[in-house]
Amino acid sequence: MMDFISERLNNIALICLVLSFIVPITINYLNSKYHQITDPKWKKEEDQQSKSKDQ
Repeated sequence: MMDFISERLNNIALICLVLSFIVPITINYLNSKYHQITDPKWKKEEDQQSKSKDQ
C-alpha cells in the first residue's frame, strides 16, 4: 500500500515541479502579448524611450 502512495506522490511532485515553471512563463508571455496589442500609442512610445535610455 505504501509503495502505491509513494509512487503517486513522486508523479504528483514531478507534475507540480513542471507546472511551477510553465505557468509563470506562460502568464508572462501572454501578458506581454496583451500589452503589445492593447496599450495606447502614447504608452508604447514611453516604453520605447525608456528602453533606449537604458542602453
